Order: sequence, then C-alpha cells, then structure tokens
Amino acid sequence: MKLMSPLPEIHVIVTKKILEMKENKIAEFNFKFINNIMACGKMLSKWKPFISDKCVLCNEDETQCHIIYECQIVNRLWQVISNVIGKRISLEDIAFGIELNRETNNLISQICYTIHKYWIIRVNEQNIISERHLIELAHSDLRFKCKVMKYLKEDGIAQQFKRALDNLVSGDRRIAHS
Repeated sequence: MKLMSPLPEIHVIVTKKILEMKENKIAEFNFKFINNIMACGKMLSKWKPFISDKCVLCNEDETQCHIIYECQIVNRLWQVISNVIGKRISLEDIAFGIELNRETNNLISQICYTIHKYWIIRVNEQNIISERHLIELAHSDLRFKCKVMKYLKEDGIAQQFKRALDNLVSGDRRIAHS
C-alpha cells in the first residue's frame, strides 16, 4: 500500500479500526486488513496453486487492497459511501480510519467487510462477479446492521448505515431508469 501522508500513531489506528468497532467480526477483519493478512488471491495462490493470483475482472494482482478498493467492481459502492459522508474515501481512510467520527469508521469498515464477504462467496461458489450482486449484498447487510445498531442503542451508527442504505436504493433506481 502506497501512503500519501505520514502513518498515524498505532494507538490511534487500533482505537479507530478495532476498539471502536461494535462487532467483533468487523474488528477482526480490520486487524487482518491492517496487518496485511486478509485472504486474497495473491496470498492464497502461494499455498493453493490452483487459485489464481490475478483478479478475474481486470487481471491485476489480486491483493487485499485491490479487492477492497482498487477493483472496478467496487468503484460505485465507494462512490455512494463517499457521497454519504461528504468525503472521497481513500485507501488510507480504509486502512487507518478517518478523523470524522466513529460512526463513519464503522460504516467504512462494514462496507469493507461486505466487499470481502462477497469475494469469499465468489471464490467458494465460483460465482460470476457483478457490481449489481455486490450492491445487493451491501444493501442487505446494511439493512440488517441498521436493525442491530438500533437494538444496541447505537443510534449514530444506525443513522449512518441508514443514510448509506437510502443512497444505495436511490442509486439503483437511477440505473434502472437509464
């Protein structure tokens, strides 16, 4: 990962990306991403030669950064999330968290987790990759997570998830009518 700015203090990263996460699986995912140990084609091909180290869509090295942020299939999803928070999300924001607030960091981490979950489903079931399927999974995950966060009395996170959900829905309508 090529950094554009100085690396934040480790305790700041750990707080934003691990300790402030409301779900253990999201915190665990962030830990793996930060430490560059997330499952991806590049890593898995070292142990299982039948797994390609190249992305099936763009033939780039399938690194964790490629899966989560660089691949063409995730562009629209990151555009929607960027619109929700009013800031263009960078790879650094994903890896190290952003200064805005914990609600935003929870949303970004949830989207990363959803993207990775979609990648795992695709690899395990040999599914065809599509932007539409990824958006549908993100929609489903965010709808469920809104309910969970409301139940946990995390209204700020629930509202952030709801805004993202509303933007995904309105984006789908625009595509359907064009």
